[in-house]
Formats: sequence, structure tokens, C-alpha cells
Amino acid sequence: MNEKFKFGMRTLKTGIAVFLVLGLFSALGWEGLQIGCLTAVFSLRENLIRSIQFGKSRIFANTVGGLLSSIILFCEYVV
Repeated sequence: MNEKFKFGMRTLKTGIAVFLVLGLFSALGWEGLQIGCLTAVFSLRENLIRSIQFGKSRIFANTVGGLLSSIILFCEYVV
């Protein structure tokens, strides 16, 4: 644990992403600021291409999960 902290491009882009999320959530008055910031941190990858690929798969997975949840809730209340 005697390693020195390295301030590199990944640290910089993580800080910028969190700053943008903070600004966006504050400007629009959205709740869930902590989740937005955590998502920004976890979604960043080693380069732009990998970050975009991960973001696309995350959006797809969340969409499928939301649709399935809606279908289950609809079936539970209607049936």
C-alpha cells in the first residue's frame, strides 16, 4: 500500500462525468443524485469505445428489465 496516487486521464474523465451529472441533476431538479453519480463512475471504461459499448448494453438491459417488470405488474393487477 505504499503506491503513490496517480492522477491520470481516467481520474480526470471520472471527475468530469460526476461533475456533469451533478450539474444536470441540479439544473433539472431531479432526485437520485447519488445513483446518477455512481452510474457515471461505474459506466466509465478504459477508453471511449468501451464506454459507449458498455453504455449501450446497460441501456438495453435496463429497458428489458423495465419492460418485463411492467408486464409482470400489469399481469398481477389485471389477472
